[in-house]
Amino acid sequence: MAITVKLKHVDDLKDGTFRFRRRYPKKLWDILGEEPMQERMKARDEVGLVREQAAWLAEFDRRVADAEKKLLGLSGESPRQKWARYLDEADRMVADISGPVEIGDKRTLLAAELARVEADPLLYRAVASPASTPPEVTLLDAKNEYLATVFIRRSEPTSFAEI
Repeated sequence: MAITVKLKHVDDLKDGTFRFRRRYPKKLWDILGEEPMQERMKARDEVGLVREQAAWLAEFDRRVADAEKKLLGLSGESPRQKWARYLDEADRMVADISGPVEIGDKRTLLAAELARVEADPLLYRAVASPASTPPEVTLLDAKNEYLATVFIRRSEPTSFAEI
């Protein structure tokens, strides 16, 4: 008994080879082009096809993410956004420290190490005193929030015909 599995976004070609083909989201056609991503696959066996398909899916996701950033026109991460990211990173780093040490002592040890390696001062502050006041809201925060809101509204279908 043979089992066949159809790989998503992989087509058989007439010459016996395979092709990865996936369409870009409609909202990104202006940036990436209306044409789908098409790449001839090198693998000839099942295991190789699965691995290569996973690699092409990752490449597709990377291209789409880059195009979305370009579409949003974000000019960078604001200090407030960096603070939020560093708070999460600090919690993760403290949780990764093992041993019978209390949380406050773990934060002190980690802060000392960050100071020694001259890490970003905002990261040091997120580790040493996470309850301190975050950086002020800037125009960059407002711009990023506005563009994200506009982008989300534009990408939502407005009628059943667009679905």
